[in-house]
Amino acid sequence: MLNIKSKKDIRTYLDRIRESGNSKLNIAPEATYFPKVDPDPEMFSVLRNDLLLQQETAVPFINPTAHVSVETSAFLNHLDLSPIESAILQRYKMPNRCKIDPNALLKVAIYYKLKDFRRITDLIRKINADSRVRLNLGLKAPLNYKTVWHFLNYRLKNVEELLSGVVAAVRTHLAEYGIVLGKHVAADSTPLLASRFDADAKYNPYYKMKGYKAHLLVDTDHLIPLSRKTTDITANDGPYFLGLWLDARKVGIKPAEVALDGQYDSFETYAFSHISGAKPYIHIPEDAQLHQAAWLQIGEERIKQNRVELQLWEAEELGKNTRTASLLEYEECPDGWLDRYHRRAVIEGGGFGHFKEWFGLKSIPKGLPRVAHHVDLVMLAILAIVFTRVQHGITKNLTGKAGLI
Repeated sequence: MLNIKSKKDIRTYLDRIRESGNSKLNIAPEATYFPKVDPDPEMFSVLRNDLLLQQETAVPFINPTAHVSVETSAFLNHLDLSPIESAILQRYKMPNRCKIDPNALLKVAIYYKLKDFRRITDLIRKINADSRVRLNLGLKAPLNYKTVWHFLNYRLKNVEELLSGVVAAVRTHLAEYGIVLGKHVAADSTPLLASRFDADAKYNPYYKMKGYKAHLLVDTDHLIPLSRKTTDITANDGPYFLGLWLDARKVGIKPAEVALDGQYDSFETYAFSHISGAKPYIHIPEDAQLHQAAWLQIGEERIKQNRVELQLWEAEELGKNTRTASLLEYEECPDGWLDRYHRRAVIEGGGFGHFKEWFGLKSIPKGLPRVAHHVDLVMLAILAIVFTRVQHGITKNLTGKAGLI
């Protein structure tokens, strides 16, 4: 018989019962098993309830919709993180010595953002009070504040590899169904209102508010965010397009068309879109002039050579001619051109409103580094919903949060 001297011994004992595979074990009161000790009754009760819940039949995957409600932790229970497990374990010097499964802690972070808890203490109170939530997230024991805070602010300080890994995995899964992720994309930014006590936030007279900006590159067919950047609210949108584009290309995203508003109207944007193989649909100013299209041939050669580097003078000349080609296409068929351009309305209308309302982008912390971290975790939560769905064969309404309770 196991010598029970601590709470850890109780967990070890129940783990042995669990590993035995006997689903009909009767968990009697602690005195039956430990007649000579008096373990913490509260701890024993928690662990005992965990074991009983694990013996229940696994619930099959259910896709949450506006008409079908699914508890958020039960939904995340079906999320397989193995495709990005290496990126998770790289955050630990000795991952084999982790007391808590890193995959479970990552699900806790996702759960935190999906439920939009205001404080970490609210998250911990919910998890520790509900054994079913704890088990759905892969936790064997209650959590404490220090563990969760350290994981969110230290282990997840830079989530670039995690986000890239999830986007790449989603692209691979969708390809199995003949769907090309990122075929049609759009980029835009949205202002994030800062607290009036945030000394780092700047004022933008156009938005008439203090705050920050979230820049996103989004797949307009499925409303899936592909890359992001967070800046202060006074930053112009145009200079950040190249970074968003390159981040998406790193994970195999190769758009065929890109729709942008007038903030991105520059010769560099036109030139880079062209040599990347994407057709640009950018708001054309009224004073745009036609140029000879000879430089487009140079762009075609760069595409064949897979070169995207351009000198400043090359970008200007190629950009002028690429914009000319776009203007001629508009004059030839205005309706067809506008149909492609207005794909960006998806991100401007439904996209940012969707993300702000459902994923906590309306309530942000103080300071640019913390705001950027918050936006990163929100994007991770959005991609987690998408990833869970595509892993189970769902290919429509991938970012919808309706039905998650």
